[in-house]
Formats: sequence, structure tokens, C-alpha cells
Amino acid sequence: MLRFLLTGFCCLYAFICFSQDGMAVQSTDTIQPSLVPDSNLIVESLDAVVRDNARVFISWKSANARVDYYTIERSCGGRDFETIAVLKRTNGQVAMDWVDEQPVRGKNLYRIRCVDADGVQRYSHTVSLMVGGNISLRFYPNPADNMLIVRSEQPVDFTIADANGKTRIFQSQLSGLQLINVSSLEKGVYIVRIYNRQLNSLVQEKLVKN
Repeated sequence: MLRFLLTGFCCLYAFICFSQDGMAVQSTDTIQPSLVPDSNLIVESLDAVVRDNARVFISWKSANARVDYYTIERSCGGRDFETIAVLKRTNGQVAMDWVDEQPVRGKNLYRIRCVDADGVQRYSHTVSLMVGGNISLRFYPNPADNMLIVRSEQPVDFTIADANGKTRIFQSQLSGLQLINVSSLEKGVYIVRIYNRQLNSLVQEKLVKN
């Protein structure tokens, strides 16, 4: 009798263990990922540019008409992203932009996250840039007539481009006090690009030519 009882107990124990293992496997198989990273289905032409010495201008185009809200995320080291802004898209709006007024010094990475109509979270690709703080460069007068005075404490590449993006004037590794002849430029608005190679920092400003 004792032998039959022990045999029955062992069979019952084995059945319980097998049932629990089966339930565990079944539970694991039902887990579905809710995030779709690096998707190009939500935004197009994502770009980030440093302007005004320490502000990051972020722009993109909406690629999904069913998305109403865009979340901007930033990372300082490339691992942990934090939410820094949430923008609502109005009906029919395609071009989106936002300004990061307080980026961290050094490398900044940005991406866009959204939730589509099916409840799936999607990420855009990531863009990165370096913010070096104030690069101590000034140019004046602005508006300018014939000569432009440029003061820079660090060597920078100085470029003046027209509205079509064509380079009109370029000075490599400019530093100290310099005079740049802008008399060849037509009247209008130009973009001044100041690039610091050491910091990999790009600053853009507007220049008006009289």
C-alpha cells in the first residue's frame, strides 16, 4: 500500500511540474514587442543645427497623416533618452520644428517618437551634433555695406552663403581680427556659417547686405 501511495504522489508531482513549465512557456510566447525603432514611417528630413551659439534648431516633415503628437527625445551619451518636448500636429501640417534652448555641452543626440493610430510606438532615426558653447566670434556691421569686421578667439571656418545655399565667400581657419570684403555680394539676406573644427560646432547667423 505504501508503495502505491509513493508512486501516485510521484506521478502527481511530475504532472504539476510539467503543467507549470508548459504554462510558463506559453506565457513567454505571447509577449509581443510594442516598440518599432528606427522607423522611417513617421518623419522625413529630420535635421538638427546649432545656431545663436548654443541653441539647437530641430526640424522634420510629417510622413504619417494619422499621427497627431510628436515626442522629441534627447540623449547625452547615446543610451538613455529623455523627453524634452511634445508637439501637437494640426490638420494638414507637414513641416514641424522646435528649438532646444538648453542643450548640454558636448554631443547631443535627438530622435522623434510617436504613437500611430494602431497604438504602436515608433521611432525616427537619430541625428547627433556637438554643442561647444559660445565660440567667441562676432561679425559687424550687420547690415553690411562693403567691409565686414570679424573677431574670433578660436580658429574657425567662415562661410557666407546665399539663399540657395551657394557659397559666395569662404575663409578657412580664421582667427583674431579680420576684414572681409563683401562688396561683390548683391543686396539681400545671406547665411553666415561659423564652423569650429576642434569642437565640431556649427553656428549659423543671418547677414543683411545693403
